[in-house]
Amino acid sequence: MKINIKLAVLSDLSKIICIKNSLVENMNNKGNYQWNNCYPTKEIILKDITDNVLYVAISEKTNDICGFITISTKPNKNYDIIYDMSINSIIIYRLAVACEFQKKGIATSLLNHAEIIAKKMNINRIRLDTSIYNKESNNLYKKLGYTLVKTLKKEREIIDYNGELKIISYDGTYYEKIIK
Repeated sequence: MKINIKLAVLSDLSKIICIKNSLVENMNNKGNYQWNNCYPTKEIILKDITDNVLYVAISEKTNDICGFITISTKPNKNYDIIYDMSINSIIIYRLAVACEFQKKGIATSLLNHAEIIAKKMNINRIRLDTSIYNKESNNLYKKLGYTLVKTLKKEREIIDYNGELKIISYDGTYYEKIIK
């Protein structure tokens, strides 16, 4: 599928939130609570847009937003126990593809775009994490040459798509790719 990738703008926010909400339901129905009604919030996504780190994939055929990715250089607060933080890297947050556009190479294109940005910034590492229960993402990262650095288990409270409070175990998988 042919797409264009561009920085998100404020007028993209409502479509991004719609994609996020449909993914939450889909993920939660599969037992993956990485995303839920509490994360990512509209405020987080809005901050990504205003910080110019959120990119959208737009279908050339329909002009619809079909996915998004946050490409940052600011590490997550947990990353210092996983990665050597003295090494500059691109950090991927919130990679998402709308359900109806999945399995069409869009996530791969978004991750390839992150590599292009990293090269322009003279950064040769990309780091990201996902839930161990997100089989699609874990398989994709391995297929694209990301190396599993660590699996980290922690518990947290979430509110699932149905509004129910649950305590879940978040088994995070942390990956890194060195760009040649």
